[in-house]
Amino acid sequence: MRDACIQRHRHAYAIALMCRTLEVRRSGFYAWQRRRPAARARAEQRLRVAGCAVHQSSKQRFGSPRVHAKLQAQGVRVGRKRVERRRREEAQRVTKSVRLA
Repeated sequence: MRDACIQRHRHAYAIALMCRTLEVRRSGFYAWQRRRPAARARAEQRLRVAGCAVHQSSKQRFGSPRVHAKLQAQGVRVGRKRVERRRREEAQRVTKSVRLA
């Protein structure tokens, strides 16, 4: 969490200053930067892309039950509630970006 904060504000403040303030070692921050995302995060990203592709291919008409059925038909093993959560998060992200524009 601290590393992500440093990453987000690295253009506004010196990394050394933020590391000292947040009590994070600089070497730890740079190691965090080089590290690959966790397997769960990579799986979430793949699911996000696949779910969005199904939703877009339906001209944004499919809700989570149909997206879930399509993903299962494609051989993606995913739970219904996980698809619901991803669709809700994606809808919030889109709504938020529309409000900012």
